[in-house]
Amino acid sequence: MKAVFVCLLVGVVFVTGCKVGEKNCERVDNGSCGNACCKMEYEFDMSPASLVRDLIRVIGTGGPDQRYALQTTAEGTYGFTDLREFNLTSTNGRAVAYLGQAVHTTGPLGIECVFHDTVNFLVNFGDADGSCVLTAFSISEIAGALGDDGQNFYNIKTVIDALPPYAKESRLLGCPLPGTEA
Repeated sequence: MKAVFVCLLVGVVFVTGCKVGEKNCERVDNGSCGNACCKMEYEFDMSPASLVRDLIRVIGTGGPDQRYALQTTAEGTYGFTDLREFNLTSTNGRAVAYLGQAVHTTGPLGIECVFHDTVNFLVNFGDADGSCVLTAFSISEIAGALGDDGQNFYNIKTVIDALPPYAKESRLLGCPLPGTEA
């Protein structure tokens, strides 16, 4: 009991996750996926390969807040796997180019009470030549995350803001605009 109290106390004092009014933390999710989550889509005027190179450049060094870690894919690649040769179509009807994953850590690093969110990336070919569509999905790994203080939107948008400008942003699930319902 004493260890839990200390962990909670330290977590309350030193958590570095979303705070009220912080940039990219305004889109709070209250359990849209049975847990807090956010699914966004972004259209880019660049090839899928160029976007993945930029994603690896940004996330591979820890991301904008130094709390992201690329994960090893099922194919054994670091961060992203190239699926172009398989001519697959995703459920959104677009040709699949790459899949990737990262984990974002929130909380005091080096102490037991940290929180992790998994961020999945799907890069599809876009409608126009040389374009692509990125679907990003972030979900809180801890069970019972009802209100995420906007953390899952932050996990996606902070990476997106570090990339070249996108042409269009769409919310697909969770993380509603303030004052609206999920």
